[in-house]
Amino acid sequence: MSIIGILAGMLLASYGGAQAKARDSRRKSDLAQVKRALELVKSDCTSGAFYPYKTSYAALKTYLEPPNNYMNPAPLDPQNVAPQVYAYWSANTTGSSTPCPGPTLGSANYSLSVSLERTTDTQGQESWSACTGKPNVPAIYPAGMYYVCNN
Repeated sequence: MSIIGILAGMLLASYGGAQAKARDSRRKSDLAQVKRALELVKSDCTSGAFYPYKTSYAALKTYLEPPNNYMNPAPLDPQNVAPQVYAYWSANTTGSSTPCPGPTLGSANYSLSVSLERTTDTQGQESWSACTGKPNVPAIYPAGMYYVCNN
């Protein structure tokens, strides 16, 4: 009986790790899709090449969805409970509203981030290295964070 219990415990632990890995993969894919949508916004911006300046991921999500129709719907984290939530950071660089395509302030740079469940994921540190210097990307890598930013 105890052997069955040990095997069952090992199976559950392995299953939980596989689920976390799958959710982290989805997070990375979601943020890559948002990046593609932001590049479309930038290309549609008629008064200069800017990304939308928004103060939160929720505001960005609203902007990307109808009526602007860049994403329908824009993704949310698979769990969407802190600390596993998507974040968007940008810096207002236009100073006034620009049509991109709807009236919005513009930003030359942005970063998207999420806290991964698997804090030892090596792609997290690689993403941080690629995004260092972008809005709200810290100078020292916080273990378990994953970043996506403009190039």
